[in-house]
Amino acid sequence: MSYPNAVGAAGVTRHVLKSWLPYFEHTRSGAKSFDVRIADRAFAVGDEVELVEWSPVGDLATGRRCVRRIVYILDGADADAIGFGLRHGHVVLGLAPVADDA
Repeated sequence: MSYPNAVGAAGVTRHVLKSWLPYFEHTRSGAKSFDVRIADRAFAVGDEVELVEWSPVGDLATGRRCVRRIVYILDGADADAIGFGLRHGHVVLGLAPVADDA
């Protein structure tokens, strides 16, 4: 199953990403306001991530989704130089609810 990224009105990119159980629920509920990702795309502050809940049983989407805005990015390339322990090629995305998907 493929979920292409889309560019919305104001040039904001929406990155469609898998989110495994139980991490999806933690993000949806607001208990988890960050996501660690491989830096395989051009994430930018102001972009949105559309998380698609994914079950490891059968490797299938459950149908649940939530949208969050990227408000901060910690890049592993920068963090590695400082010694934070985040691997090069990874990012931590600080996430905030989007008004229509809080």
